[in-house]
Amino acid sequence: MRPTCVGTPSLSTSSICIVFALLFLAAPINGQEVSNGTIRGDVVDGSGMPVAGAKIVITALSANGEVTRIDTTSDGRFVYAILREGLYTISATQDKVGSDFYRVRVRNDRTVEVRFTLQPGARHRPWIDAATRDAFTDIFAAGVNANRNGAYDEAVANFLQAAELNPTCLECHYNSGVAYTAIGQWTEAEMAFRRALAINTDYAPAYYGLSALYVQWERPEDASTARAQANRIALASLDAGRQQATDDVNRGITFYEAGNHADARRQFQTVIDEYPTHAPAYYWLGVTLVENADKATATRALRRYLSLDADGQHAKLARSLLEKVTP
Repeated sequence: MRPTCVGTPSLSTSSICIVFALLFLAAPINGQEVSNGTIRGDVVDGSGMPVAGAKIVITALSANGEVTRIDTTSDGRFVYAILREGLYTISATQDKVGSDFYRVRVRNDRTVEVRFTLQPGARHRPWIDAATRDAFTDIFAAGVNANRNGAYDEAVANFLQAAELNPTCLECHYNSGVAYTAIGQWTEAEMAFRRALAINTDYAPAYYGLSALYVQWERPEDASTARAQANRIALASLDAGRQQATDDVNRGITFYEAGNHADARRQFQTVIDEYPTHAPAYYWLGVTLVENADKATATRALRRYLSLDADGQHAKLARSLLEKVTP
C-alpha cells in the first residue's frame, strides 16, 4: 500500500514523510522500478513574505480522488514526492492570510513547481491550459441551457462533466442539484447540494436549494432548518458588505482630506459600483465633485444620497450643497 502523510504534521513529521516517500520511490515492485512525480513549492503573502503553517491540500482528479494534506514549513516551503502521474488540484490556505488554488499535471520522474500568493478574499483558479478552460466553459454553458429548456437529464450530465474539469466549481454542484430536484431524484439532489457546501460551507444558494428540495420531499423541519441557514448566511454577507463599503468610503475620505480629489472620486465611485445602495458614498462623491466644479454630476450624486437616506447623518449638509450648485 502506498504511504500517505495526512493531517497537519510538524516540521519533523513532514521531513520523515518526505524521506519515507523517497525510499518508497526506490523500492521495486515485481522487479520493476516505481515511477512517481513530485509537487513542491512555496507560499508567500501579498508582501512576498513566507507563510508558515499554511495548509496544503493535494487532490487527485482520478476516480479514487485521493487527498493528501501537509503544512508548509517555517520558511513557507512544502514538498510531496509520491504522486502518481495524472491531474491534481492543489490549494493553499491560511485562515488569517487567504487562499490560492491551482490545477497541475504530474508526470513520472518530473517535479512541478508551484508558488502560492495568499491575499485576503482572493482565490485564484488558474487552468492547466486554455483548452481545458474553454472546454469547461462550453460544457457548463450547455448545462445552463439544458436546465433552462427543461432537459434536466442532459443538464445533470453536463454539470457532472464540468465538475470533473473543475472540482471546486460550486455552481456545477448547485445546478446539478436544481436539475435533480426538477426530475424528482431527491437523494441525488441532496447529495449535489451537500457537495457544494463541502466546498464552501457558507454558500447560501445551496441551502436555499435544500430548502426547496425538502419542501417537495415533504420534510418540513429540514426545509425550515436549511432556510434558516441560508437566511443567516445572507444576513451575514449583507453586514460584511456594509462594513466593507464603510471602510472603502473612509479610505476615500482620507484621500479627500489630503487634497487628493482624483483618487477620492475614484474610490467613492468604486464603492457605488459595488454597493449601489450605500448612501454615504453618494454624499462624499457629491462633496468631491462640488469641490471640482462638476455641478451636474454632483447634483445627481447628492440627490441620490437624499433618496436613499433623507434623514441621514449628512442630509442637512447635502441639501445645503444642493442649494448652492442647483441653478
